[in-house]
Amino acid sequence: MKIFATSDIHGNKNIMQKIEQVLQQYQPDMLLICGDVLVNPRASSFDKYIQKQHRNYQEFKEYVSSLNTQVFYILGNDDFLEGDATDKCYLNSPQGVLVPFDSVSITPFSTYREVTVEQQRVELSQIPVQPDTIVVAHDVPYGCLDQIYSGRSVGSTAILEFIKEKQPSIWLCGHIHEAFGAQRLYNTSVFNCACDPRISKLRGWIIDTEKDYRSNFIRIEV
Repeated sequence: MKIFATSDIHGNKNIMQKIEQVLQQYQPDMLLICGDVLVNPRASSFDKYIQKQHRNYQEFKEYVSSLNTQVFYILGNDDFLEGDATDKCYLNSPQGVLVPFDSVSITPFSTYREVTVEQQRVELSQIPVQPDTIVVAHDVPYGCLDQIYSGRSVGSTAILEFIKEKQPSIWLCGHIHEAFGAQRLYNTSVFNCACDPRISKLRGWIIDTEKDYRSNFIRIEV
């Protein structure tokens, strides 16, 4: 299975157009978007902010359903709404080898889907893991592709513990825009897929699970 994984598009229409170009060029079997799909709109109140995100969510759902590729997405901590369970592209339960995990560890910004480390541990303990499991997450493991501009690591210790114990084949994530990259963590391939929406830069990875994806993958930055 050939996957194109990306994250943190934040409703950027230029990035969305670039996604279509990548799909056309590489012809993956599946597009996976690891959260923070909606725009962060300017608004005079939080209620108006939420209203604008809800409208943008309708546009986003129409966009992914129009793509000539199977799409699965999760929502991130900057997506201040619940996912549409009727949307076949919304990954809210395991689908084959794909398992969603959308909660994030506490940030200084009081965003959505933030939970304590203890709550993350409970949620992670419920994830079924097989040797070929691909976790589609938003948050990153502590000490792995999680450094912000200051150099401080801000990833989740609960995720680090989970990967050490369960070792799924792939952990896809985003969340930390400045830490885009790929790294091995124990026996798991971790891919931070975060775009840079401030400059309309699409970032992500082409991963072919039928080949040696541990070292043979394609970096996308356009």
